[in-house]
Amino acid sequence: MAGFASRLADLFFSECWEERDRIIPVRAAPAVGLERVAEADLEVNLVFLRAEAHPEHFVSHLSAALDLFPRSIVIGTGLDQPGIREALEKTAGQRGVSCEVNGPAWRILRPEPSSDKPRPAISIKVRPPDFEKL
Repeated sequence: MAGFASRLADLFFSECWEERDRIIPVRAAPAVGLERVAEADLEVNLVFLRAEAHPEHFVSHLSAALDLFPRSIVIGTGLDQPGIREALEKTAGQRGVSCEVNGPAWRILRPEPSSDKPRPAISIKVRPPDFEKL
């Protein structure tokens, strides 16, 4: 599975080549990685979460991303795993945000922030991965 995850990460980075100097991959357990980035006081434009096997872990990581990075775009995959779609919808509903789903991929849709600081512009391509390249 580690080899597959590495190839999937390589595919992601190849699709983001023009933005490569703005992407900082964090290879750590999600909770630890999110905390480290928050402690470094970095401005985060996008958080990508791959759903864990257990919906409780996914909810914990999603909640941390939403709490630690309230102005960031939060996206991920894994809705094809048991219980993850329900966990995403429940968490979004409890927090008053909505989610957009495209196959196993998803993104959180939050209301625009009320601050004067403009939100960083970023374009998101949500499409199923091309497994032929892996």
